[in-house]
Amino acid sequence: MLSKKIMDKIEEFADPRFMEDWDNCGIQLGSNNMEVKRILLALDMSKDVCKKAVNGKYDMVITHHPFFFSGSKKIILDGYRGEIIRDLIKNDIVLYSAHTNLDITENGVNDVLCNILDINNQKPLVPSFEKKLVKIIVFVPAEFSYTEVIRNKMGESNFGKIGNYSYCSFTSDGIGRFKPEEDSNAFIGEIGRVESLEEEKIEFIVFEDEAENAIRTIKRVHPYEEVAYDIIPIKNKGKVFGHGRIGDLEKRISLEEYAKIIKERLRADSIRVYGNLDKKVKRIAICGGSGASFIRDAKRRGADLYITGDLKHHDAQIGRELGICLIDAGHYHTEIHVLKALKEYLDSLDEDLEIDIIEDNISRYSLI
Repeated sequence: MLSKKIMDKIEEFADPRFMEDWDNCGIQLGSNNMEVKRILLALDMSKDVCKKAVNGKYDMVITHHPFFFSGSKKIILDGYRGEIIRDLIKNDIVLYSAHTNLDITENGVNDVLCNILDINNQKPLVPSFEKKLVKIIVFVPAEFSYTEVIRNKMGESNFGKIGNYSYCSFTSDGIGRFKPEEDSNAFIGEIGRVESLEEEKIEFIVFEDEAENAIRTIKRVHPYEEVAYDIIPIKNKGKVFGHGRIGDLEKRISLEEYAKIIKERLRADSIRVYGNLDKKVKRIAICGGSGASFIRDAKRRGADLYITGDLKHHDAQIGRELGICLIDAGHYHTEIHVLKALKEYLDSLDEDLEIDIIEDNISRYSLI
């Protein structure tokens, strides 16, 4: 599979529109047209990851954290980063990163954490992007059962979904009028004669960015040479995406007991817990990686406990002042688990792709 096709598929999973302005997701190094058979997944591009990619003859490395966060005016092939660049180029290895878009997306970093830690009914902690909705209206002849064909085709193609309901549409009856002109290939009617016939108006709700695909789907099965349709913006709330998640445990549990569960399931050597260990917690906020800036958001959304990484002394002080418990489970241990979900997604694209994960914890330290 070509590297460009793989990158396109990743961006269907983790929409690049979710990326923060300061971020640099996407291709970091290499060619769009490289034939890829072996992919290595990692959180960061380190020398150890590069060495494994070269020695293992991988064609592509996909990391969570970008190798280039800001523009580089010079590329020197010496030193730590320079040697990585040199070895990747020399061995024709493509480097690609999915960062904040993978944090925010559905079934990305934070949803994976919710699944691991039994957090239910999760919603974005800090909304940052909304997929807007439009209404598509199409007019279909009432005879010949074409309305049923179009409704079924739209449903099969995952258009017309509202919340947890699929195959959603509304139909009303009316009279359509038209006159076939010269060179037309009319499904119904005679050239030069005004026709009127019973039609059904079918209405669907779709995401704005999917409207063109929805119209193409309709046209493939619609009998008319010229399909009459409307695309109408609506003010209904679309699908909201954002940083972190907030949800609920099935039942209240002591902070100490839940902290032990977190440490075990995230496979962390240690975690830091701030708050009364006897306090019962149920409403949980979480943000993989560095989420200290969202402590106040977690409190405002009613969280008993906020789980993230990279908390500092003053972050702990903020938590204490607000009366919210905090757990620092580490940057690495709150992000590494998304690689398994990404692997499962890529495995589903092409059974011939060989995909491996390297768990290279560059932030590991020793307690002395």
